[in-house]
Amino acid sequence: CGLGLADDDAEDVLSSNLDQLMCLMFEQIKMIADNDNKLLIEIYQIFSRIFETSILSTADISSVQFLIFYLCSFKTQFAEEFVSRLMRLCTDTKRPTHERCFAAGYIGGYVSKAKYLRHMSAFSTFDILIQWLIAYIQLYKKRYPFITNIGQKEAKNHGLFYSVCQAVFRIYSHHQHTFDSMFQTNPKIPNWIYEITQCCLQPFKYCHGMLVFNFIISIKQSSVIDYSLFPAFSTSKNLTLASSTFTNWNLFPFDSLNLFNASRYLDGLFRILGGSSPINRKRIPHDMDNDNNMDNDLIIANTSDIK
Repeated sequence: CGLGLADDDAEDVLSSNLDQLMCLMFEQIKMIADNDNKLLIEIYQIFSRIFETSILSTADISSVQFLIFYLCSFKTQFAEEFVSRLMRLCTDTKRPTHERCFAAGYIGGYVSKAKYLRHMSAFSTFDILIQWLIAYIQLYKKRYPFITNIGQKEAKNHGLFYSVCQAVFRIYSHHQHTFDSMFQTNPKIPNWIYEITQCCLQPFKYCHGMLVFNFIISIKQSSVIDYSLFPAFSTSKNLTLASSTFTNWNLFPFDSLNLFNASRYLDGLFRILGGSSPINRKRIPHDMDNDNNMDNDLIIANTSDIK
């Protein structure tokens, strides 16, 4: 019992120290944002490089990723450049698959949770991910034209596909109302969603059950997408299959910062599941209309992605 208490005390001390450290870093970022725009840009560039080289592929992190999340809230350009960076990491066929899976998890988490990200930027990201999945499916069908439904052993070769599917499911669940209104000018996307969920790779079977479940709830609330065209979903088997089929790296990277004081700096920055929250303009400078849109010139799935 004594050892257990000692371990708990040590953990509390570490958590308290981390909380103080994160508060200091958040406060420093805020001070720079208020007083030195040039330095703020330099800080963002440094953090972006650190994220790509050190944070992206680190499993089970719970705090440091929120520094880039907070930093991006001060400038729309930062938010859109960060998404664009993640998209390039995810679709770069020269990168290791595990890094691309990590990037897909961060895309799903960031685009879903960042309340300050423009709806059009979120939709553009969603559209590109959908197109990537369609290209992947088409290539798979071309290589294996007679396969109808794959088994669990084969599913393990398609971790990247399922990671991107999960990002798509999660993003739509958080932006359903807004995206439905945009589908009217992008009518191909609902048909592509049907094709993805009905394909032989069976994403409803092999993706994480909670993400699929929330996606289905959002679909049922949609006035544009026909729920009856989706395959059946079993939550009892899905959770087990997802964990054993491929590694879900950092599946929910921006869900919660469990540090009491530091978390206060993030108040008002998170989008709620199923919400269509407006941009928090008090935190965004007035240059948002002058910022460049996210670059859509991305690498689409090619044959090297198909195992």
